[in-house]
Amino acid sequence: MSRVLDPLSLPLQGSALIEASAGTGKTYTIATLYLRLLLGHGEPATPPRQPREILVMTFTRAATEELRERIALRLYETITALREGAPPASSDALLQRLLRDYPDPATRAAAIIRLENAFNSVDEASIHTIDAWCHRVLREHALATGHDPEAEILTDSAPLRIRAVQDFWRREIYPLQRAAPWWLQRTPDPETLLEQVAGLPWLDPPLPAPRAAFHDWLENAAAPLLKAGTELKAQWSSTLRDTYGRWLRELADRDPYPLNRKSLPPEKLQGALQSLDQWCVEKDASIPTAMATVAKLGSALAECVKKGMHCPAPPSQAQFDTFLAALQQWQVDDEVLHGQALAQAAASMAALYGEEKQRLRQLEFNDLSRALWNGLRGPGGEALAEALRQRFPVILIDEFQDSSARQYAIFERIYRPSEPWPDSLMLLIGDPKQSIYRFRGADLDSYLRARADTAPRHYVLGTNYRSAEPLVGALNALYARADERCPGGAFDYRGEGDDPLPYQAVAAAGRSQRWQLGGQEGPAITFAQHPLALTKEEFLTHFAEWTAATIAQLLGDSTSGFVGADGKLRRVGAGDIAILLRDRKEAAIMLSALHRRGLPAAFLSEKQSVYHSPEAEELRLWLFALLHPEDEAALRCALALPLLGLAQHDLWRLDTDEGLWAQEVERLREHARIWAHSGILTTLHRRLHQQATAARILARPDGERRLSNLLHLGELLQQASQHLEGREALLEHLQREQDSEDNPADSHVLRLESDAHCIRIRTIHSAKGLQYPLVFLPFIAATRKDGNVPPWQVVTDDDHSTLSWQSPSAELMDRERLREDLRLLYVALTRAEYALWLGLAAGKTASTPLWWRSAVGRLLGADEGKTPDQCLETWKRYPACRVLAADTIPSAPAPRFAEPPEPRRTPPVYTARFERDWSIHSFSRLSQSLQTSVGPYPSPDRLDPGAEAAGQGWHTFPQGPGAGRFLHELLQWLWRDGRWPEDWREDFLHRCDERGYAPWGSVLVHWFAVLRASPLGSLGTTFAELRGARTEMPFWFPSQHLPTNQLDTLCRQYLLPGRERPILGKQNLHGLFHGFMDLVFAVDGRYYVLDYKSTRLGENDAAYGDTAIREDVLEHRYELQAALYLLALHRHLRQRLGRQYRTEQHLGGAWLWYLRACATAGGGLLYLAADPQLLDALDSAVGRS
Repeated sequence: MSRVLDPLSLPLQGSALIEASAGTGKTYTIATLYLRLLLGHGEPATPPRQPREILVMTFTRAATEELRERIALRLYETITALREGAPPASSDALLQRLLRDYPDPATRAAAIIRLENAFNSVDEASIHTIDAWCHRVLREHALATGHDPEAEILTDSAPLRIRAVQDFWRREIYPLQRAAPWWLQRTPDPETLLEQVAGLPWLDPPLPAPRAAFHDWLENAAAPLLKAGTELKAQWSSTLRDTYGRWLRELADRDPYPLNRKSLPPEKLQGALQSLDQWCVEKDASIPTAMATVAKLGSALAECVKKGMHCPAPPSQAQFDTFLAALQQWQVDDEVLHGQALAQAAASMAALYGEEKQRLRQLEFNDLSRALWNGLRGPGGEALAEALRQRFPVILIDEFQDSSARQYAIFERIYRPSEPWPDSLMLLIGDPKQSIYRFRGADLDSYLRARADTAPRHYVLGTNYRSAEPLVGALNALYARADERCPGGAFDYRGEGDDPLPYQAVAAAGRSQRWQLGGQEGPAITFAQHPLALTKEEFLTHFAEWTAATIAQLLGDSTSGFVGADGKLRRVGAGDIAILLRDRKEAAIMLSALHRRGLPAAFLSEKQSVYHSPEAEELRLWLFALLHPEDEAALRCALALPLLGLAQHDLWRLDTDEGLWAQEVERLREHARIWAHSGILTTLHRRLHQQATAARILARPDGERRLSNLLHLGELLQQASQHLEGREALLEHLQREQDSEDNPADSHVLRLESDAHCIRIRTIHSAKGLQYPLVFLPFIAATRKDGNVPPWQVVTDDDHSTLSWQSPSAELMDRERLREDLRLLYVALTRAEYALWLGLAAGKTASTPLWWRSAVGRLLGADEGKTPDQCLETWKRYPACRVLAADTIPSAPAPRFAEPPEPRRTPPVYTARFERDWSIHSFSRLSQSLQTSVGPYPSPDRLDPGAEAAGQGWHTFPQGPGAGRFLHELLQWLWRDGRWPEDWREDFLHRCDERGYAPWGSVLVHWFAVLRASPLGSLGTTFAELRGARTEMPFWFPSQHLPTNQLDTLCRQYLLPGRERPILGKQNLHGLFHGFMDLVFAVDGRYYVLDYKSTRLGENDAAYGDTAIREDVLEHRYELQAALYLLALHRHLRQRLGRQYRTEQHLGGAWLWYLRACATAGGGLLYLAADPQLLDALDSAVGRS
């Protein structure tokens, strides 16, 4: 039995499993544990951890951001409480207890400093999705894992998969000869092949590569089957057709007909014989089309003879029975061979897909975890695991029930949960009852294995903070009764003496409001039961209407709603209601019923593309009409679209009034001209503002949703048009996006802001993690129909997936379906805050996918053969439950739309003013006004890398912006890890080759080797010895109406005084200064900024004397650039070091490094010291803003 978790006393070492049932404050608990880890709080004593040492893992980017925000909020609350001596909210009992553990002012002050440092660096905390973390590890340990650091992540694999299928078809199907008709009769095209192989080519891990070419394998494998088919055809056509076949034809023509017409009517008998004859003349080896009827024509035919009728003995009975048995076996062999051929094809496609990814240097997310797992199993695996454990001694995995087998294997190899390391901590947090993402790779067996590995260190969160107390109590009672009644427990996982998936009752924290229905205490669960047995279609139709009518009643009832502590009632609004369903088909039925009653509702898929909305199709038809104004049918279709908002009587008038018709045609032509000149978004806006079209759309129940989709589509198409040639290409782009079945890009996902006051319709899968005041489950008694059972089972190991040629047991498959449905039901039931409505009815027959095999049926007792009425007898007496007869549709008043959260008020007069002269400034922008000259140096095309006899080829290296940027990129790359690496030459040459500088490779290597060994002025070190340098460090600081002549005066006064230089153009600097410092580094505790200069002053070292360099600096005003960089670094150090900062002690100065002068006496370095008076003056000038 798991223990209830106390977040403040959990040992922070070893390993443990925390089961967090729905609504029990999982994220709050993670934030509290994170806080303790930062403080080193608790017994046994553990060292305080840095945020970078605590690895927090979850499964979506949205979840990582939520965790980061919640942790930051928890840190802020704790810092405030430690400072003030009391938590911000008196109800925060955990924080109150934590404060008592820090009574001493000194320890409390130390805790505040530690938490403030963590709070300031929370954006850099190690909070990742598992895929993102694997990618990071692979990049940082590329040598140990064999990872290609230049590989890209493949976010949309569909085009590459389609290409693999097409390549397979060209390579392997075109060469087929004798087996071609057989294959094409079963798999006629690549699209059919893609459907038949389902996900086999994309399995993770992949199928092993085939040993032989597919076309060779199929020719050999099909030869015996084709030969047997030819022999069977010959047997029927040469002998049996004229004997047994003639007898059957005479039987079909007899009057009276001796056979039972219901079992085998004469036309079916004739059709079966015709199918056998047709089969014999066909060249391919297909099965007779009427094979099901042919199977009845042997000895089994005697069972079809009517009582009292005589049927003469047939000739060649034994011979036909033998033929029929051989034909049926041939059919089985044919199906097996087709299954094997599909598996071989899938393996070939998998190999092609893998080769193409490797050629393009692209990786899918699954490839990341596979690569890391292979690295951990490889020769350096132990060292890699140790390095990762030392870097991340603490790991917290959120939503652990959604992890895959390989992901758990990775963490198991690193942290060893069954025998945990004493100096590390592994916490697995999740809820196996909510494991519903098997189709995404979630592996519940891995969770159960982790449960065994962490035994007995199991904890549960014992209090539900989401749902009201009556609902929590009702669900506890419901699952407790099922747990007692069912041998396998509530979730069908209980074995002898152990239940790895138990339901443990939770306490209720309660809510601040009370649910009221009809002026009385509202029931927590309403069982709406239809007394008659129904088909599934009848069930869906009836309960969609019943639910819509019930919701309309709720919205119109002034005595139903939520009562606050002050006794005031807030009526139910549409935004309080969610309807959870299984799939889009159910959602369409429900949405239609709601809209018929004028109720505002929207279907919110987890990632539904706006291109799949009805508005996308309407927009496509309208745009087609704009492109083809001569097509009257297209014009009439466009005018009838809801997009244009025309009523039926308006359409009738258009059909009878030629003048009105001509006006509408001209309006469409005008829209076409606007599209051609101003773009699609302008055209759409014009249409929506004409004839009050937008107002008519908004008057519909789903008007906000429709208008939001139209505007969203207009923005997307406007963006796409910038990369497409012409309006026809844009229309084709829209059609492709509509047809695409891939996961939509983030920018394509429906915008949900307009649905805040709508009834929300969601799939149960997409509702996980969400909560709603009132939840309807109208179709919860419906189950999935059995699909086709494949002739194989997929068996996976660490390296490959293999196929076992044994169909899985239908009974086992049904049990796995039921187990998953039970978990899905739990997720659905636990989304509600106050009340649930469940639609129930028995199926008309045992095979009807309704009630008998449903999860809710098993929970209530259908597995004992009970009808819904019998199962609900107990719950009629339960106080928080209500059982309703739902055979009639409730009468409902006219719909009352949900009021906005605040009453409408007259908008205030808008008085804000926009600044028109605000802009972003940089040194580059300031220097554009300078009048500089460029010496008569050779142009790049006349330079030869072999022209420099003295070995200093950098003097002849090309000049200009392109060459300068390349040198900067090389230096940025070399300093990427804060130091210039030892083994840089090989990758350096590769980068030169990629950028087209291969002829200069040897010159550049020699040049940069000299740069690396150059002494850094008088600092007593070389560039090779620098550590912890920051490359391309960005900065921003504000300025308000700062005149350039003030900057000019300060530079002339403090930097290289007394020397002439160009005057800055007169400007008023108002806005932000922005720039990037090439290199920032520290030597002996003093910080310096260095800027690279690739300027070419002459053809040899003599051109780079101190005087020449100073003159070039002043000519280009680089001393002003250095002053701005020093000011940025000065402000940064002052902010980070606080009161300890001293300019003279911590800030050294700026170095301007002329790279081509690296071999001169001064190394090409010009040093400008950080003058405190200059920085104070600059700081004051900018700071006054």
